[in-house]
Amino acid sequence: MGELGQGIEALRKAIDEAQSAMGLRGHTVENEAKVRRTCETTERRWKRLTELITRLKAAAGLDVKGQEDLDKRVEVMSGEVALTFEAKSKWMARYIAGERTRRLASHLERLERVNRMSRMHLDEAENVGRALPEDMIREGTDFANELSAQRSSCREEGTRLIAAYPEDASRIDEITN
Repeated sequence: MGELGQGIEALRKAIDEAQSAMGLRGHTVENEAKVRRTCETTERRWKRLTELITRLKAAAGLDVKGQEDLDKRVEVMSGEVALTFEAKSKWMARYIAGERTRRLASHLERLERVNRMSRMHLDEAENVGRALPEDMIREGTDFANELSAQRSSCREEGTRLIAAYPEDASRIDEITN
């Protein structure tokens, strides 16, 4: 097997690995890294193969039949590479949508914790008559500081999410404020 055969085999192997990575269950960060890495390998090997074919075509002594054979091989491999990259883009779109949903859900959970904390403090405030004034002031100050820090952190996260997902800006703003 010559240099061309090795290049084609390496590309086929890279395509198989990329398609296998896209077939992994779940759109997780780990799977995203595998998909990205295998598709980058496929792209590098495709570039190498096309450069090799260009060199072979330019080499002296390659007849018309040899040129046609190379063109056919390039056409077949080109189709496979195109399908692989199309599948990658669909996979990445699903991954990004899932990641956005996960981040929004996480943000919403944090806001719910802050709201629960507020309700809990209000429930405790009903028992005001049983505590010493100094204890009530200290507890109130501690709670106010913690609540302020949590809300500020949630607002900052909301701002980051709006920057990352401008299409969901109104929904994020509504949730955050």
